[in-house]
Amino acid sequence: MTSRAARTNPFSARLNRPLEIAVHTKRLIVTGLISMVLAAGCSKPSADELFAKGNDYFEKNLIREAIVQYQLAAQASPKRADIRTKLAEAYLRNGDGNNSLKQSVIAADLLPNDIKAQLDAGALLLIAGAFEDAKGRAGKALAIDPKRTDALIL
Repeated sequence: MTSRAARTNPFSARLNRPLEIAVHTKRLIVTGLISMVLAAGCSKPSADELFAKGNDYFEKNLIREAIVQYQLAAQASPKRADIRTKLAEAYLRNGDGNNSLKQSVIAADLLPNDIKAQLDAGALLLIAGAFEDAKGRAGKALAIDPKRTDALIL
Protein backbone atom coordinates (compact mmCIF):
# COMPACT_ATOMS: atom_id res chain seq x y z
CA MET A 1 0.00 0.00 0.00
CA THR A 2 2.83 2.38 0.65
CA SER A 3 4.29 1.70 -2.75
CA ARG A 4 0.94 2.50 -4.34
CA ALA A 5 0.74 5.70 -2.36
CA ALA A 6 4.25 6.62 -3.44
CA ARG A 7 3.29 6.15 -7.08
CA THR A 8 0.26 8.40 -6.81
CA ASN A 9 1.81 10.97 -4.50
CA PRO A 10 2.96 13.93 -6.63
CA PHE A 11 5.46 14.94 -3.97
CA SER A 12 7.43 11.70 -4.23
CA ALA A 13 7.87 12.27 -7.99
CA ARG A 14 9.31 15.72 -7.27
CA LEU A 15 11.70 14.28 -4.74
CA ASN A 16 13.06 11.77 -7.29
CA ARG A 17 13.42 14.38 -10.05
CA PRO A 18 16.77 15.84 -8.85
CA LEU A 19 18.16 12.32 -8.61
CA GLU A 20 17.06 11.58 -12.20
CA ILE A 21 18.66 14.81 -13.41
CA ALA A 22 21.90 13.98 -11.63
CA VAL A 23 22.00 10.48 -13.13
CA HIS A 24 21.21 11.84 -16.60
CA THR A 25 23.92 14.51 -16.25
CA LYS A 26 26.48 11.90 -15.23
CA ARG A 27 25.58 9.79 -18.25
CA LEU A 28 26.03 12.77 -20.55
CA ILE A 29 29.39 13.60 -19.02
CA VAL A 30 30.63 10.01 -19.27
CA THR A 31 29.38 9.73 -22.86
CA GLY A 32 31.08 13.01 -23.74
CA LEU A 33 34.37 11.91 -22.18
CA ILE A 34 34.28 8.59 -24.02
CA SER A 35 33.59 10.40 -27.29
CA MET A 36 36.51 12.77 -26.70
CA VAL A 37 38.87 9.89 -25.94
CA LEU A 38 37.78 8.01 -29.04
CA ALA A 39 38.06 11.12 -31.21
CA ALA A 40 41.56 11.82 -29.91
CA GLY A 41 42.62 8.28 -30.71
CA CYS A 42 41.19 8.40 -34.23
CA SER A 43 43.44 10.89 -35.96
CA LYS A 44 43.47 11.49 -39.70
CA PRO A 45 45.48 9.06 -41.77
CA SER A 46 48.87 10.38 -42.84
CA ALA A 47 49.82 11.13 -46.43
CA ASP A 48 52.02 8.02 -46.38
CA GLU A 49 49.10 5.83 -45.29
CA LEU A 50 46.80 7.31 -47.91
CA PHE A 51 49.46 6.96 -50.60
CA ALA A 52 50.08 3.33 -49.67
CA LYS A 53 46.36 2.59 -49.77
CA GLY A 54 46.15 4.30 -53.16
CA ASN A 55 49.01 2.13 -54.41
CA ASP A 56 47.21 -0.98 -53.19
CA TYR A 57 44.08 0.03 -55.09
CA PHE A 58 46.12 0.92 -58.16
CA GLU A 59 47.82 -2.49 -58.17
CA LYS A 60 44.39 -4.14 -57.94
CA ASN A 61 43.26 -2.00 -60.90
CA LEU A 62 40.72 -0.18 -58.71
CA ILE A 63 41.63 3.14 -60.32
CA ARG A 64 38.76 5.30 -59.03
CA GLU A 65 39.44 4.21 -55.47
CA ALA A 66 43.16 4.84 -55.99
CA ILE A 67 42.40 8.35 -57.28
CA VAL A 68 40.41 9.16 -54.14
CA GLN A 69 43.26 8.00 -51.90
CA TYR A 70 45.86 9.90 -53.95
CA GLN A 71 43.72 13.04 -53.84
CA LEU A 72 43.47 12.81 -50.06
CA ALA A 73 47.22 12.19 -49.83
CA ALA A 74 47.88 15.23 -52.06
CA GLN A 75 45.67 17.35 -49.81
CA ALA A 76 47.54 16.11 -46.74
CA SER A 77 50.94 16.73 -48.34
CA PRO A 78 50.60 19.01 -51.40
CA LYS A 79 54.33 19.28 -52.11
CA ARG A 80 54.98 15.56 -52.51
CA ALA A 81 55.83 14.98 -56.14
CA ASP A 82 55.57 11.19 -55.86
CA ILE A 83 51.91 11.52 -54.92
CA ARG A 84 51.27 13.97 -57.76
CA THR A 85 53.02 11.69 -60.26
CA LYS A 86 51.00 8.66 -59.22
CA LEU A 87 47.78 10.69 -59.22
CA ALA A 88 48.56 11.83 -62.78
CA GLU A 89 49.15 8.22 -63.81
CA ALA A 90 45.87 7.12 -62.23
CA TYR A 91 43.95 9.94 -63.94
CA LEU A 92 45.50 8.99 -67.27
CA ARG A 93 44.60 5.34 -66.81
CA ASN A 94 41.05 6.42 -65.95
CA GLY A 95 40.82 8.45 -69.17
CA ASP A 96 40.94 11.87 -67.51
CA GLY A 97 43.60 13.65 -69.53
CA ASN A 98 42.88 17.13 -68.17
CA ASN A 99 43.48 16.19 -64.54
CA SER A 100 46.41 14.00 -65.53
CA LEU A 101 47.99 16.99 -67.27
CA LYS A 102 47.40 19.22 -64.27
CA GLN A 103 48.99 16.76 -61.84
CA SER A 104 51.91 16.05 -64.21
CA VAL A 105 52.69 19.75 -64.45
CA ILE A 106 52.53 20.11 -60.67
CA ALA A 107 54.87 17.12 -60.27
CA ALA A 108 57.28 18.54 -62.86
CA ASP A 109 57.26 21.90 -61.10
CA LEU A 110 58.06 20.14 -57.82
CA LEU A 111 60.85 18.16 -59.52
CA PRO A 112 62.63 20.67 -61.78
CA ASN A 113 65.71 18.41 -62.14
CA ASP A 114 63.84 15.20 -62.91
CA ILE A 115 63.97 14.38 -66.61
CA LYS A 116 61.08 11.89 -66.48
CA ALA A 117 58.79 14.38 -64.73
CA GLN A 118 59.63 17.06 -67.31
CA LEU A 119 59.11 14.68 -70.24
CA ASP A 120 55.82 13.31 -68.88
CA ALA A 121 54.45 16.82 -68.41
CA GLY A 122 55.82 17.85 -71.81
CA ALA A 123 54.18 14.92 -73.59
CA LEU A 124 50.79 15.68 -72.05
CA LEU A 125 51.18 19.39 -72.84
CA LEU A 126 51.97 18.47 -76.46
CA ILE A 127 48.85 16.30 -76.69
CA ALA A 128 46.80 19.15 -75.19
CA GLY A 129 48.12 21.52 -77.86
CA ALA A 130 50.17 23.65 -75.48
CA PHE A 131 53.18 23.58 -77.80
CA GLU A 132 55.22 26.35 -76.19
CA ASP A 133 54.79 24.87 -72.72
CA ALA A 134 55.76 21.43 -74.07
CA LYS A 135 58.82 22.99 -75.70
CA GLY A 136 59.75 24.56 -72.36
CA ARG A 137 59.56 21.16 -70.62
CA ALA A 138 61.71 19.63 -73.36
CA GLY A 139 64.22 22.45 -72.85
CA LYS A 140 64.36 21.73 -69.11
CA ALA A 141 64.96 18.03 -69.82
CA LEU A 142 67.70 18.84 -72.35
CA ALA A 143 69.37 21.19 -69.88
CA ILE A 144 69.68 18.21 -67.53
CA ASP A 145 70.81 15.74 -70.23
CA PRO A 146 71.56 17.24 -73.68
CA LYS A 147 71.87 13.79 -75.28
CA ARG A 148 68.48 12.53 -74.19
CA THR A 149 66.78 11.50 -77.44
CA ASP A 150 63.21 11.51 -76.10
CA ALA A 151 63.73 15.11 -75.00
CA LEU A 152 65.04 15.96 -78.48
CA ILE A 153 61.96 14.40 -80.06
CA LEU A 154 59.60 16.25 -77.74
